Amino acid sequence: MHASNSTTINPHSILIRRHGHQQPQFINILSRHYEPLHYVVLFPHADIGWGPQPLPGIPHLSQIQWYRSRLLANDDERFTIFGRLSAEYVVDMYSRTEEERLSYIGQERKYHSTEVYEAAEHQDEEDELDPEIKLPASFVGSRAWTSAQTADVMALSRKYGKPTFFCTMTFNPDWPEVRERLLPGQSASDIPTIVAHVFKSRLEKVLQILHTCFGTKRYMIKVIKFQKRGFPHAHIIIKVLPFHFLRLRQKNDTVHHCQVDPEPPFEFLDAIISAELPRDNTILREKVKKYMMHGQDHLSHPGSRCNHNGQCIYNFPQSVQPTTSVDEYGRLHLRRRQPEDIWVVPYCPALLQFADCHFHFDVVYTAKIFSYLYKYLYKGPDTTFFTVEDAVFTDGPHPVNEITDYEKGRYLSAPEACWRILEFEITRKEPAVEGLPIHLPGHNVPQFRRSDGTRSSTSLLNRYFLRTPELQHLRYEEYFEQFVLYPYSDGDEILDRDHLEKPCRNVTRKKASRRVRVDKVARINSVSIRSGELFYLRTLLLHRSATSFEDLRKIG
Repeated sequence: MHASNSTTINPHSILIRRHGHQQPQFINILSRHYEPLHYVVLFPHADIGWGPQPLPGIPHLSQIQWYRSRLLANDDERFTIFGRLSAEYVVDMYSRTEEERLSYIGQERKYHSTEVYEAAEHQDEEDELDPEIKLPASFVGSRAWTSAQTADVMALSRKYGKPTFFCTMTFNPDWPEVRERLLPGQSASDIPTIVAHVFKSRLEKVLQILHTCFGTKRYMIKVIKFQKRGFPHAHIIIKVLPFHFLRLRQKNDTVHHCQVDPEPPFEFLDAIISAELPRDNTILREKVKKYMMHGQDHLSHPGSRCNHNGQCIYNFPQSVQPTTSVDEYGRLHLRRRQPEDIWVVPYCPALLQFADCHFHFDVVYTAKIFSYLYKYLYKGPDTTFFTVEDAVFTDGPHPVNEITDYEKGRYLSAPEACWRILEFEITRKEPAVEGLPIHLPGHNVPQFRRSDGTRSSTSLLNRYFLRTPELQHLRYEEYFEQFVLYPYSDGDEILDRDHLEKPCRNVTRKKASRRVRVDKVARINSVSIRSGELFYLRTLLLHRSATSFEDLRKIG
């Protein structure tokens, strides 16, 4: 499903026409009758669908829970038998869920704590200009979510250093777990639920191997993406220790030259990563030929992705060289001893043998490669929108509406819809990273509404100011990296690692407990320099501790 070919985007609805002159009746997409009326073959007995209002005697489930219960029913084979129709159903149902969420954000955006909404809420009541509509970072796929994820992984690299390995694992429609579930005439595209389950199972086993077989792991970043044809693939970045193959000699904060150790352990690297066709393993050799060969028609093939002004962006074909080496720019050149090896994509023999799919495995350790990886992992959709307007009839540029931009640029496939309905992870970072909000005095935007209609006004920054005197030396990031907040009631047990917050009017006290054997990375949310005082507040919090906003303004 791709909405870019539509001039207007409206939620789906069903139109029922009666005999006679009666007016037709519209049934909205959120009606319980939508599913049985639209998918008559899947629900021939008119099974009731999901609705926003609970029914008597039936547990009320969210949309995702409702659809997941149907996909996971053991005695329900309809979603396997009706391949194309089942794919349409899951795409329609997940787009139905996203439409509801986007509608809620559009109507209730003033209750979302973002800097844009904060600026809009503080406008004069007489200002009738329509504020910009921006999706919050909690909405997966939004610009704010993308920026937050990028800031998280940059925080990991800032604390633990540059990554070690970069892996790309793709889905293989010929896996036996997939083929044994196919009916005559079907392909893997007709069973998106099976595709999601099989890929997740295989990926978890690969991650377990990476966890146990590559030394001490400092951090790991996993991102799941979906190709235009629908199948998933995963990008994995890991940082492991010890891993010292070379030393980069720096001068004036730039890489001046690369000095290789007198006897670098490249033999160990060659045992992990290979860019050669195997000579003594026939099965592995066939897998390398099938999955890990760069196309020799890469520059002449129509629609080639690596052709840039007549040059391959991946530098294929590579040169023949007897040993692994590092050039003066810090780029690693793997061993390729035969002319047939110049088209081989780097791979890990053990992981390729196990995964039985395209599994790119390479070493990354320079800042240039690291920056490229982030751009690649979190790049936006391949779409461009523009409008031509007459300046005479417009008062200026229209306000940004990210909801409309998201709908027009959304590309949803059946495997992704199943993946999201089953609530499998889109991204994961180990250790976890927490973004800490900041705000000026009295400008904290509540993040949720209580049942009585009031709104919470206590932020993490306020909690930081309420810490005990024993913890006054900790900066904002250090405090939440080392401690976790728990609810506290009078009479609760206080352990040695616990610290009670200072009492404050209209604020429920919590206890800060020191983390035990759990790594956590905290970062202060990014703020543009155009934000003025908020930018300088963030700068102060990055470099010094404080007990209040007034304390931050003190010197000495």
